[in-house]
Amino acid sequence: MFSIRQATISDIPEMNELYKNTVLTVNRKDYSAEEVEDWASCGNDIDHWDELLAEQHYIVTENDKKEIVGFASINDVGYMHTLFVHKDFQHQGIATLLYQAIEKYAREKCTEKITSEVSITARPFFEKQGFVVDEEQKRKANKLCLTNYKMSKQLNMKFVLRKFRESDLISLVKYANNYNIAKFLTNGFPHPYSEEDGRKFLSMASNNPGIFAIDVDGEAVGSIGIFPQSDIHEKNAEVGYWLAEPFWGNGIIPRAIKEIVEYGFQTFDIIRIFARPFSTNPASQRVLEKAGFVCEARLKNAIYKNGNYMDELIYAIRKDEQKI
Repeated sequence: MFSIRQATISDIPEMNELYKNTVLTVNRKDYSAEEVEDWASCGNDIDHWDELLAEQHYIVTENDKKEIVGFASINDVGYMHTLFVHKDFQHQGIATLLYQAIEKYAREKCTEKITSEVSITARPFFEKQGFVVDEEQKRKANKLCLTNYKMSKQLNMKFVLRKFRESDLISLVKYANNYNIAKFLTNGFPHPYSEEDGRKFLSMASNNPGIFAIDVDGEAVGSIGIFPQSDIHEKNAEVGYWLAEPFWGNGIIPRAIKEIVEYGFQTFDIIRIFARPFSTNPASQRVLEKAGFVCEARLKNAIYKNGNYMDELIYAIRKDEQKI
């Protein structure tokens, strides 16, 4: 059994030994003896290891004897600096385990893509993980320049927020007419969703500066809006959103929420933006948390929809706590 944990400075000697031995043995089949010796010598700079651990998110894999059998790292903008597996533990799924943890971290950071500089030896593994070669290059190790590849993997689907257009009617009805979306929204979002419903929404959205279409490849596949409140709540605004089911899981909504939050605080005289996800919608709760919202309250049985009572959760982010 293998387990993963975050690396610490005390792990550096063991990681360094693993790194050198792996380069000298596993990578020897694709590089000359002189090249791997030069490459392995990069580990001699202990101060550089300290810098790397400070700058990158490093994880290690341990076996049941608490021996480090692999490690990997990535920074917060998606550059994957390292992935090495112990020479005696090759082909046991450790690299996949490490990579999956690295990708999960990147997705939690809403990283659009992971980039790396990959050795000849590691290229087939990275291609199996969905990476593509962007460029072959000569990269200096210590004194010698070795062949490797700039590779990348797109994680999050690209989108833009824009105003709705009359031509969005067809895609709006196609995607909005879905019970799996409507069941988590107020009754103002009907099901079934007809063309007439779509026309009414487009007319309303065209006159509201806070409502935007979520556009993927020129098609409206969802909506997000910010709605300033009134009276004693005038310094607050509510955010609401939905996304077409075929586009779930692509990191769109957390990034769209961050974008609309920035727009809301810049455009309106407000200090707090809140959302009201259903207790039965944990996915919506997770995307709000990824966007920096915190749960402020849980109102028991405050929602009654489709014959069922549900709790209403109040999530919010405040202007002075916003992280751009």
